[in-house]
Amino acid sequence: LELLEGQEQAFADQLRQLVEQAPENIDVLSMQAAAAQRAGETETAIAVARHAFKLQPDGKTLLPLITYLEASGANAEAEKLIGAWLEDNPGDPTILLARAVNEGKQGRADSSLSGYREVLEQQPDNFVALNNLAWETRNEDPGQALDYARRAVQAAPNSAAALDTLAVVEFINGDARAAKRSIQKALELAPDIPSLRYNEAMIDNALGDTESARRVLEEILTVSPDFPEATEARALLQSLGG
Repeated sequence: LELLEGQEQAFADQLRQLVEQAPENIDVLSMQAAAAQRAGETETAIAVARHAFKLQPDGKTLLPLITYLEASGANAEAEKLIGAWLEDNPGDPTILLARAVNEGKQGRADSSLSGYREVLEQQPDNFVALNNLAWETRNEDPGQALDYARRAVQAAPNSAAALDTLAVVEFINGDARAAKRSIQKALELAPDIPSLRYNEAMIDNALGDTESARRVLEEILTVSPDFPEATEARALLQSLGG
């Protein structure tokens, strides 16, 4: 709770006591690794997570280890651990999902999509698999992507990410009005994310509200000039005479 509330010093003090009292407790080790990662000490996070996995080899301890390895660029070791685990536990949806995400990061789209679908066979309401499938298939199969996006929002109705994906997929499917409703809901939950505001501008422009689109683009490019879609935002702004 202290960590979630931003009480960093209180969290550090409590964690220090926990490490002294229960150094081999899996939950304590998990918090210890997470704290190291938050501090930019990825190698320490890996070492602690590796120790936790040795003490209790299961999906709960393997997932953070994989995450920290990938964060350090050690994708080959992460893939090896995933492969070895799935050989013995072929139906573990948590690690299947981790493999699908990792495959996507490595540019192996077909394998990644196949992995997400495999997860859905076991967990039809898995938000991450649904949302990622919707995003990755939005251009090649927009109709199917719309189904995935709607299911993702049903699974996580208060997720700005799911609503944003739904808005973009609705836009691609030619329903700008529905997209506007979805992006407004997303922005109510996360008003300061520039990528969402760029999508808002794109949708406003499609609806003919060029003044709103121009204003939003100018604002986000002033505050966040290097956000991921900045190049596209500048091109859209230029097309609007900005």
